Amino acid sequence: MLKNESKVVYTKYCTLSRDKKKLDNIVHIDSLTRLNNRRSFDEILMNEVKNENASFDYLVFIDIDNFKEINDTLGHHQGDEMIKSTAVLLNSVFSGTHIVARWGGDEFSVLFKGKEDDLTLEDVKAHFNPTFFKRGYDYYNNYRVHNLKRNRKLHLWEANVSGSKYDYDVLIHTEHPFKDYSCDCPAFSDYGTCKHVAAVMLELVGKFEDSSMKQPAKIMSQEAEWSQVFVNHLKAMRQKQIFQQAASTNRMPLMVEYFVHIQHSYYNGLHLMLDVKIGEKRTYVVKSIDQLLKHIDRHDTLTFTSKFSYDPNKYTFTPEDEAVFTYLKTYIQEQQRFGDSRFDYEGRSIMLTAKAARELLPLLSERTTVVNDTTYKPTKVLKVMDKKPPLKFELSKKEERYVLHFKNLEAYQFLEDYLYLNKDNKFYPLTEEQERVVWTCYSLVQDSGGDRLYFNHEQMLDFLSDVAPELEKTGEVIIDPAIKDEIEKHPLQAKLYVDYDNHLLTAKLEFQYGLTTFNPFLGPAEDKLLVTDSNKEQQIMYLLGQAQFVRDEDVLYLLEEADQFAFFYQHLSILSEHLDIFMTEKAKNLFLEERHYPTMTSDVDHDNQLLDIAFDFSHIPSDEVGSVLTSMKEKKKFHRLRNGQFMPLDTDVFQTINQFAERFDVKAGDLTNEHVHLPLYHSMEVDDMMSESNQAIYKQAFKRLLRDLKQPETREVPLPETIEANLRDYQVDGFQWFNTLAHYGFGGVLADDMGLGKTLQAICYILKLWEEKDQSFQSPALIVAPASLIFNWEREFKKFAAKLTVKVFYGTKDERELMWQTESPDVWITSYPMVRQEIDVLKQQAYPILFLDEAQAIKNNQTKIAKVIRSLKSGKCFALSGTPIENSLDELWSLFHVLMPGLFPAKKDFKKLAPEKIARIVRPFILRRVKQDVLTELPDRVDSLQYSELTDDQKKVYLAYLSKIQEEAAAQLKTEGFQQSRMKILAGLTRLRQICCHPGLFLDNYEGESGKLLQLLDLIETGLANNHRLLIFSKFSSMLKVMAEKLTGAGYDFFYLDGQTKSQARVDMLNVLMKGRNQFFLSHLKQVALDLI
Repeated sequence: MLKNESKVVYTKYCTLSRDKKKLDNIVHIDSLTRLNNRRSFDEILMNEVKNENASFDYLVFIDIDNFKEINDTLGHHQGDEMIKSTAVLLNSVFSGTHIVARWGGDEFSVLFKGKEDDLTLEDVKAHFNPTFFKRGYDYYNNYRVHNLKRNRKLHLWEANVSGSKYDYDVLIHTEHPFKDYSCDCPAFSDYGTCKHVAAVMLELVGKFEDSSMKQPAKIMSQEAEWSQVFVNHLKAMRQKQIFQQAASTNRMPLMVEYFVHIQHSYYNGLHLMLDVKIGEKRTYVVKSIDQLLKHIDRHDTLTFTSKFSYDPNKYTFTPEDEAVFTYLKTYIQEQQRFGDSRFDYEGRSIMLTAKAARELLPLLSERTTVVNDTTYKPTKVLKVMDKKPPLKFELSKKEERYVLHFKNLEAYQFLEDYLYLNKDNKFYPLTEEQERVVWTCYSLVQDSGGDRLYFNHEQMLDFLSDVAPELEKTGEVIIDPAIKDEIEKHPLQAKLYVDYDNHLLTAKLEFQYGLTTFNPFLGPAEDKLLVTDSNKEQQIMYLLGQAQFVRDEDVLYLLEEADQFAFFYQHLSILSEHLDIFMTEKAKNLFLEERHYPTMTSDVDHDNQLLDIAFDFSHIPSDEVGSVLTSMKEKKKFHRLRNGQFMPLDTDVFQTINQFAERFDVKAGDLTNEHVHLPLYHSMEVDDMMSESNQAIYKQAFKRLLRDLKQPETREVPLPETIEANLRDYQVDGFQWFNTLAHYGFGGVLADDMGLGKTLQAICYILKLWEEKDQSFQSPALIVAPASLIFNWEREFKKFAAKLTVKVFYGTKDERELMWQTESPDVWITSYPMVRQEIDVLKQQAYPILFLDEAQAIKNNQTKIAKVIRSLKSGKCFALSGTPIENSLDELWSLFHVLMPGLFPAKKDFKKLAPEKIARIVRPFILRRVKQDVLTELPDRVDSLQYSELTDDQKKVYLAYLSKIQEEAAAQLKTEGFQQSRMKILAGLTRLRQICCHPGLFLDNYEGESGKLLQLLDLIETGLANNHRLLIFSKFSSMLKVMAEKLTGAGYDFFYLDGQTKSQARVDMLNVLMKGRNQFFLSHLKQVALDLI
């Protein structure tokens, strides 16, 4: 008795252990890839962080590029396959000591060591006696070592080794592999060692050395080590495949028989169970399908009886049987993890789910498969049919009743959960629709206790129209000839008669089958067996219900205005596809046809340089246009005229008119006057609105304007004859862009990349304008630029347009006053500070053309300089800026408020516009090109990053200040918080940057060297020796002075440029530099951007 109780306890313990292991897998293992999940990885990582003797060296994160595109285009199934393939590759490359996990989505993480445990082939060979080593080596070569993994908590290697009859568990200590190991085989208990331990140690050696273990170890780099691991793994897989393929040529295919049992249980109803038998000349029952599949997969021997064992080196399976086994392997694994726990998937019989039966039975129908034969004799072979089941339903008449006979229904076995009918081992698959019909038939027969149903004449009408078509989907309906003579069958012709009277929209519905016409609410005459099209009838009834029709006896009606409008503009077109609709004139007058919708026409008034927008409301009384516009502004779906006609305001044309009226503040009177005039620069906005309407009309002049704005290069204006420069193609395009915008009175921003010649393109346009005016301006052009660039502009004019007289408005107050009174140049050049200072003088003239260089100076419309620039009187205004937007879109509004006032709405409305909308408005008026797009002949810039080592003195200063800053920042963060401490932290970081440049920037008594300065001197010496011209700049002006002092002491000639350098001196320096003298420049970083472009 005690023995039996012990057995029960042991069995329960094993069950609990197995359940605990399954639960642990669910918690810690990713279900898709079978890798560690994020939770498991986090636990391992935290243990390593806490462990002082942590053995891992690297943490790597990996993701799949463009994974979302794969998921979106190929589907989630292919995405899952890619994730699983990636997991297999990572697990094979980073196996052994390394931890691989799926972090989430398409991301993976790897925790691995740079150097593996010191375990070599020579050590293993020396440790074991020759017999154990040779047998262990054979086990290793025959791939009998499985599930090798590292238990980090216990410092153990764990593995399973397949013996002749049983699997054995081997444990090896990671730090003392030759002193501490164990195996649960009998040999180990007798000798203290065994071949299984030897095989596992050799497997470990194979992880760390070349898998052949014949070549001497080589010293490799870190990258080469991982490459070798990757090669070794795939090489071993390939060798195994080659071995198996070579062996398969001499192996005998085994006989395989499958047995499907249809069983019934109280809780599960009918379900399918599968058994398998295999053998050479006769077949033997497989006691565990799961165990067989594992042995096949591991290439291991499995003993059935003393007369037969499955030996993978001797036997094989046909491709058809291998396909079945492959499916069963996956199915069993899934069911063991997620399946019904009431069924054992490790025993002789396995239960098939509905999904498995659908996928597996077609495979089994190609093999020897027996159904419901407990003798295991292959006499009844399974067959999956590809046609509907041959069920027969006979309809006859007995006296005044009609009889439906289910002739052979009970001969079929109905597998409800599997969607199959079975008879004589022939399985007929059912669709869900067929299954519902069969279930209804079976239920009626069982509940009624007979195989016949009886119908009267009225029921027969419903049977012929609704029931018979459903039965024909699952079998054959046989109708007695006498009944056929009574049946009338014609196509349905449906008609709807619509009228309007006394604010009520009424409709009468009529169905016609052949010569029989009836109102469906009253029904047809009952003296005929009329087969009606119930599907179409119900569809029409549903659509009328959707239109909100209310029934009053045999008449339908709509009372609410909203329902009447919806009928005409939403439901009418849908209903007309299913029935013929006839309307009285009163009803027709409620509907405004699309050809009578208002139209909107765009043209150009060349005399006044304005857009001419014309509206045609000829089908709407002029005194009602205002109320229509009000309804549109109130976002109503429709407006009803006094004559009762509905106007659909949610259509494209009315939406466009409403959008236009709101944007440009158009009143009802403007629309009734038929014409609205707007500045030409709104043409792109108007085009965006009108493009959404089918009633929009574009005149040729408006089309030409749009073409010129979208493709300004198509206007071919000759270059000025006196220009002294060869313009590149993109510069010619910029010149044409200036001319196109100016032709229509527009301004714009030339936003080319620095160094592409914005100044030259502007000069070229000014020169062309001067030539067209008979080489004279009635009033001069005006150039406004940063003070550092005004003389550069003068130099560029003299170089490229010497015919023009150019003066720089600059100097003392007396000099400026004399210059203004005595000079009459073609072009004035001045600076932003000078405009602010002399605005009263500059406002005395009107300038035909105004250019604003580095126009980000007016990015804030509230500043004084922006206001004084707006007060200047100019014909056409252009801006030059490589960065028209630096911080926010408000800067763009401020800029165009000067260039083209009115282009954008008021600032508060501008802030509500979407960025895409703003981009469409300004697209024609901003031209930007970058070097890599237009200067393809230039070589790529080569960046060389140089690292400077701090001198010992610098390091001492740096570390002292770092410690001080850290303490002060920590104290301030604790008392004042991060927001209040940001400036102090930034100041501290700036101080550290200065120390890296030179501690002497803020320490007056510092007498040491600077590593960066010493390296700079070396670079200068090397550069000058190779005839290079150098530009050296710094963020810190104080560092420039330190460098200048050092370079002067070393005897170098150079130019020095910072914010204190006068404008004329800057130009002189650049002229000398261009002539080849003084081969390098010292400059502040900001001055580089302003001067050397």
